[in-house]
Amino acid sequence: MSFASKLFGSLRPATVNKDGYPAYTRSPEEQYVQMLLTNTMNQTFYADQHELLDNAAELHQSMAAGNPVFMAKALVYARSEGFMRLQPLFGLAVLSSARPDLFSQVFQQVVRIPSDLSDFLTILNGLGRGEGGRAVKRQVKLFLAGVSEYWALKYNGRGRGYSLGDAIATAHPKPEDLKQQALFRYLRGQEANLALLPQVEAMEKLKTAATEEEQLAWIEAGKLPYATVTGVIKPTLAVWNSILYQMPTFALLRHLNALQRAGVLEDKRNLDYVSGTSDGSAGPAQSPDSAVPLRDSLPSGRAAGAAGCLAGSGGPHVR
Repeated sequence: MSFASKLFGSLRPATVNKDGYPAYTRSPEEQYVQMLLTNTMNQTFYADQHELLDNAAELHQSMAAGNPVFMAKALVYARSEGFMRLQPLFGLAVLSSARPDLFSQVFQQVVRIPSDLSDFLTILNGLGRGEGGRAVKRQVKLFLAGVSEYWALKYNGRGRGYSLGDAIATAHPKPEDLKQQALFRYLRGQEANLALLPQVEAMEKLKTAATEEEQLAWIEAGKLPYATVTGVIKPTLAVWNSILYQMPTFALLRHLNALQRAGVLEDKRNLDYVSGTSDGSAGPAQSPDSAVPLRDSLPSGRAAGAAGCLAGSGGPHVR
């Protein structure tokens, strides 16, 4: 008998898959990492959303009870290395109840942008946790302390779950200075001193600008990013020209038809920039800094490797 036969001959399938065929079981940690990195809770061929949600809830609860330290590390890994959002946020909501201390250590590494905070609070409410308790409010306050004018303009849309204004009403953060007080009041829809918030003031003025010259002046004065400009006005050729060179690569791709219709690409300089053929300076099509990492769904082998790394000394530091 060969060495391989001796080594692997005793391995036998321990379970069955969705089609009833023999399959092998994974360790709880490997199952958990695989779920975090591949389960987006969209309907699949083998399972619908409700089944996936139930399975995810069971795994989150099981890991929170059995190995919460590993769970905390895995949530950070899935958010920062796996580029996943919903499952890590779901797990974070579960962890906030089971281990508030670990939750506090990893919150800022999992909730990274305002839309993360919105989804986290939505999940928390859906789990029947209400506002989540003191540990949650403390972390939400810390997050809100770092909100910028840009975030206020981009992420405070209402009617899409929790807005930043809703989060402020939930956590009741204390402003550090008059500028932050004005920002919080603006986010809550209250009267605020916009003179302390030049970018916000420029955006509000842009909304009511009567002429193209006024629009361009407020875009320049507030250094307004393309995402906020295109959200409040219909850009003219001159406006497109003023924001073209600050647009990220994927934004350019999404707006190519609009740029073409507006006549922006009839200017050879603009066309060369968009196509990345401008002399000397690399446009977005060439710039290595413009590359956005694709989501890594981690095949099963890599899920096992990630689980092993997180279980050992690797991965994010969690005490």
